Amino acid sequence: MNKLESKTVVVLGMHRNGTSMTSGILSKLGIDMGRELIGKKVSNPLGHFEDKDFLDLNIKILKEAGGGSWDSTPAREDILDQKDNFQKEIKSLLKKKNESSSNIWGWKDPRTSLTIDLYLPYLKNPYFLVCYRNSKTVAESLQRRNQMELEEGKKLKKTYDQRIGDFFKEYSDSPRLDLHYEAVTTEPKKWVRRIINFLDIQVSKQEEKEAIEFIMPNEAVRNLQSIPNFIIIGEKNCGVIPLYKYLVSHPNVIPACKEEIQFFNKNFNKGEDWYLNHFSEIRKLCKDKYITGEVSTNYFFYPYVPQRVFRMLPEVKLIVLLRNPVNRAYAHYCGEVLKGIERLSFKKALEKEEERLFGEIKKMKRDKDYFSFKYNHFSYKARSIYINQLKRWLNIFPREQLLILKSEDLYAGPEEVMNKIIKFLNLPEWNFKEHKKIKRNRNHFINKSIETQLYKYFKRYNRRLFKLLNVDWNWDK
Repeated sequence: MNKLESKTVVVLGMHRNGTSMTSGILSKLGIDMGRELIGKKVSNPLGHFEDKDFLDLNIKILKEAGGGSWDSTPAREDILDQKDNFQKEIKSLLKKKNESSSNIWGWKDPRTSLTIDLYLPYLKNPYFLVCYRNSKTVAESLQRRNQMELEEGKKLKKTYDQRIGDFFKEYSDSPRLDLHYEAVTTEPKKWVRRIINFLDIQVSKQEEKEAIEFIMPNEAVRNLQSIPNFIIIGEKNCGVIPLYKYLVSHPNVIPACKEEIQFFNKNFNKGEDWYLNHFSEIRKLCKDKYITGEVSTNYFFYPYVPQRVFRMLPEVKLIVLLRNPVNRAYAHYCGEVLKGIERLSFKKALEKEEERLFGEIKKMKRDKDYFSFKYNHFSYKARSIYINQLKRWLNIFPREQLLILKSEDLYAGPEEVMNKIIKFLNLPEWNFKEHKKIKRNRNHFINKSIETQLYKYFKRYNRRLFKLLNVDWNWDK
C-alpha cells in the first residue's frame, strides 16, 4: 500500500461480530494493525489480528470503571470518569503507534467499542469500520465458545451496539463504514473494494486479491470449526474404550487426537478452544462425508455434564454402553485396587461408599471446577444405578439423540452392536467381522454372598431402567 495522508483506522464491534475478519482484511491491504495477540484458534481459524497494547489498556480502563470479566460493560459515564486517570497512558500509546507505524495504521479490540470516547481526542484523522452480525448467530457463537446463555449473549450484543450508536450520535461527522458480516462474506470482492474506497488508499492488485481471499464464506468457516458429531459418554468399566476403537476403524470416522479428553467433567476450565483443538485437523484433511467424535468414560455419571454438553453441542449424538451393574461395580473395584487407589476389601468399600461420597455432589454444584476424587474412584454402586444417570441426560437431550446399548452384546461379537451404531450415525455400511472379540475380566473371585446382596440391591433400579427403555436385559440373577 502506498503511503498517503496519515490516518488511524479503528475497528469497532461486539465480540464474534467479525472484528477479527475485518482487522485481517486491513492487514492484507497493507495497514499496520499492530502486534497480534494470539494466533489461529478454532474459534478464530485465521487469527485475531489484535494489538496486545490496546487490549491490555482497555482491560485496565474497564476494570477501573467497575468491570471485571471480559463480558462486563460498565456504564458509559463511569468509563468517561476515567479520562484523567488514563489520559497520559492513552496519549503515550498513540504517540508510540504513530511514530513506529506507517502513515496509516489501526487497531482492533472489541472493548474499544466501550472505551472509544477516551481515545478520540488524541486520534490522528480517525476512520471507523463498524462490524455488525445477526444477534442470534452471535449469541449462539458465545454459547459455544464461552458457555454463555443465549439471552445473555443477545443482551451483551445489544449493549455494545447501543454504545456504538451513542458514540456516533455525539460524533456524527466521524468517517464511518458499517460492515455486516453476512454481506461481507457473501460478496467479498465488493466489500474489499468499498473498504479501499472508504479509506481512500492505494493498494496493489496482489494486496487486494489477498484481502478478498482472506474472507471466508460462512460455510468455509464452519468447516474449519470442526466439532464432534458423537460422544460415547460411558459408563466406566462397560467396554466403551474398545467400542470407540471399533467405531474409529470405520473409514468414515476420524478419531479425536486422544481418548478420554474428559473436558466436560475434569478439564472444563481449559475452555472451548482447548476442547475443539482435539478435532481441529479433521475438516482440513477430509470432506463432509467424514465425522468425528470422542469417548470419555466419566461423562455419563457426573451430574453437571449433560447441561454443559447441551450448551456447547446441542445436536451431538450420544452413545451409552451399559453392563450388568454387579459385574461393572466389581470390575471398577478391581481397577482401583490395581492402580493402588483402593486399599479396602470389596465388602468394606461398599459399606464405606455412602460415607465417602457424602457431600461431594453439593461441592460440585457449588464449584463447577471442582473435580471430586472420591466421586470418581469410589462410586462402585452409585455408578451402576444407571436409571438415575440416564434420566439426567433425557431431561435435557431428546431421546432420539441417545443410543443405549448393552455391553454383553458387544462382548458376544461386535457386528450387531456396530451396525446399530453406524445406522444411528448415518454412516455407510462396514464389515466389522475382522475385529477380535473384546476380552473381558470375568468376576470369578467375587464373594458369592456379596454378589447376591448386590443383585438384590440393583434389582429395583434395573426394573425402572428396563421399563424406561422397554427392554429386558436379564440382569437379575
